[in-house]
Amino acid sequence: ECTKKVLEALNNTGTRHVVPHVFSNNGMKVYQHLYYLIQEDQKKKNYIKGLIADSAPGPMSIRDNLRHGNFKNNQVVLPLLSHLFMVNQANKVSLGENIRQTYEAALALMKNWK
Repeated sequence: ECTKKVLEALNNTGTRHVVPHVFSNNGMKVYQHLYYLIQEDQKKKNYIKGLIADSAPGPMSIRDNLRHGNFKNNQVVLPLLSHLFMVNQANKVSLGENIRQTYEAALALMKNWK
């Protein structure tokens, strides 16, 4: 419900692109839901232009690997996906839906991360 209100507010402002700034685990969860809602609307597929993750889950090694452009290193992918899975579990996402979302996130990361 919170995410739908965020998307509604963005739609009401006429915003064409957005770079969400999220805080902590629940901020990342709201972003995740926002991302999936936006992806359902074909006209808004490129709506999100970036993400600022402020105090979001993840070990420091992820930041270091990203800074050096070493995303293909599995040490980066696995923690991102495991944190997504754990945040989903904490927010009571069903196991089947959690696995589906984590799988889709893995595909999107591998395809889109530069």
